[in-house]
Amino acid sequence: ANIYENDAQTWVLGFVANFNGSQALELKLRYLDLNQDNSDRYPDDPKLGNTATKIAEEVYGVSAKYQLTQGAFKYTLGGSVNYSKFENADEDSDTEPNIYFNVLYTL
Repeated sequence: ANIYENDAQTWVLGFVANFNGSQALELKLRYLDLNQDNSDRYPDDPKLGNTATKIAEEVYGVSAKYQLTQGAFKYTLGGSVNYSKFENADEDSDTEPNIYFNVLYTL
């Protein structure tokens, strides 16, 4: 028997492409099955307990990122959407979108 509360499974499928040396595209599809047995054997000890989530949770996610380099500038546009589904009836499903834009200037 394992004393650690580690009953999570994760899967990630990724795709990365570079175009003309100045453009890049990244896509990731994720599936996480956290705390499959819906219990935490050591709720007061984060070294041994289930630190990801106290209740069973399934997470489906997709993220994408596009980068463009022009001279000393690098522009990044990306986003992700995660959908969480909980085993407990008193927890609502949750969708979390995130969009970002970043500009980097290299001296």
